[in-house]
Amino acid sequence: MAMRPQIILLGDSITEQSFGPFGWGAALADQYKGKYDVVARGFTGYNTRWTLFLLGKIFPIRTPNPPSVVTVFLGANDAAIPGGANGWLHVPLPEYRDNLHQIIAHLKAQSDSTLIILITPPPVSEKGLLACSPHLLDDTSGQPTHVNQFTGMYAQECVSVAREADVQCLNLWSIFQETPRWEALLSDGIHLSVEGNQVVFEELVKLLDESDFVPSTLKIDTLKLDEVPYDSPEEMEDGYESPDSSFQTWSAPKVKELLVGHVLVARRWVPSSPGTYS
Repeated sequence: MAMRPQIILLGDSITEQSFGPFGWGAALADQYKGKYDVVARGFTGYNTRWTLFLLGKIFPIRTPNPPSVVTVFLGANDAAIPGGANGWLHVPLPEYRDNLHQIIAHLKAQSDSTLIILITPPPVSEKGLLACSPHLLDDTSGQPTHVNQFTGMYAQECVSVAREADVQCLNLWSIFQETPRWEALLSDGIHLSVEGNQVVFEELVKLLDESDFVPSTLKIDTLKLDEVPYDSPEEMEDGYESPDSSFQTWSAPKVKELLVGHVLVARRWVPSSPGTYS
């Protein structure tokens, strides 16, 4: 059985929490169920420096099945105020820029067909930090360890790197602040609320739908991301009668035939053991 194409979410605690209740990662997994495996690789407290250290283990260069999409959502920790209580998280802006370029170069070396999406850090609500997150306040001054204007510099650098590297970018720092009462999109001044998760999900789906993206693992030249068939017997070449050949042959002509006048179903078939179905 061929692997489903993967969407890998790389980032810090904002990505790690994305598979919690109402999280944007869980919503993506539901959006593309039966088509893509959405995998979270989010690590609490990580910045671009720490992510680079693990990059080769998460994305080995020599792999027969590179991910179809990778989101890189880093910068919130890099932008911690140097010298503050969380100053150990801080990465200077020039290094942050260089680290993002190295991450992109590694992903491109793994596969030149992977769709790479940089996501800027979200804005910071200093008021929210003061009210909700004592652990994110400086021990001596009582001021937030993250400041919106400073984080905005990292967001703009992320946008600049994406432009230079010719990859997609979701400018969350700007998108959030274009929303009335945007501070409600943050649960504690820096992490996402339910509403914030919804915005990230919707913006990512919009970006994916607008990108002229075809997963190379399916070898179909004419389908966009939301047109990939489900791995359901009704959508396979030979259906229930021959699962082996069905999973091995997702041919473009058959897929085109299925898409014309036929509603794709979300039903999933999982072989648990030979001769049994669940």
